[in-house]
Amino acid sequence: IVKEVRSMIHWTPTCEDDVAAEAIERVVDELSKLDVDAPVNITDRLILDIKERERAGVTFKYGQEVKWKVQTLAKDEFDRYKPPFMISYATGTREDKDGPGCGVGMLYAHLIAKTLSDFGLDTFSRLHVPAGEVDWRTAYFDRVPEAKFMFVVVTQALYTSEDCLNEISAALSNGLKIVPLLFDSGVVYKNDQWETVIAKYEKQGDDKSLRRIEEIKKTRETFSKLNGEPAPPSTVLEIPAVLKVQAQRALEEVEARAQADLLKQIERQATEG
Repeated sequence: IVKEVRSMIHWTPTCEDDVAAEAIERVVDELSKLDVDAPVNITDRLILDIKERERAGVTFKYGQEVKWKVQTLAKDEFDRYKPPFMISYATGTREDKDGPGCGVGMLYAHLIAKTLSDFGLDTFSRLHVPAGEVDWRTAYFDRVPEAKFMFVVVTQALYTSEDCLNEISAALSNGLKIVPLLFDSGVVYKNDQWETVIAKYEKQGDDKSLRRIEEIKKTRETFSKLNGEPAPPSTVLEIPAVLKVQAQRALEEVEARAQADLLKQIERQATEG
């Protein structure tokens, strides 16, 4: 770009050649300052931005902008929008850095949603629920039975979030394929997570709470056995190709399931006919 603009400096089709040439020279100077190694694709730009927000924090304004970006990915009116891919994430608000209700977990979820959208795959998360609609929990759990996959953002915050625990439990109950995606290198896969949630119910001590504890232990035991991507200690931000690989696999599986369902329908119609 710099080379092309410089080639224009000596030919300016105006009556004020000196002024135009000076203006173009200033443009060239600014272009020369650009980082030639800067990322050129949206995924790389999102990852750079995420890393900056990990360092500096997610303001309330920025968090709202992320929600709006995610909501623009929906391809139908909200009530009819029931995609096959769910995203579970913990916001992970840091009191010393992030705005109220905001955190880098939102950005991780946006990255997943955007990557899958680029493959033509629709997703649903808390971020997809616009203002004025039902509360996000109702909207989310109403869609789980019709979904096929759940991508789980694995961070330290995940294992203190009862909402995420409930989302994973609902996915298991409804037969969704769960794909854990590691975003935090400090996470250790082990079967003693969500201890703060369990402690809350142990303190209550009634029969209902004890049954709840057993449900939690069953969910975390199943989840802890699932193979995640990428292999720790690597993270999605370090190996972003993981998202594209998972998106491609999901696309192929959705297409295969659709073909299988179509064949079953044809066979059923033939039998009934």
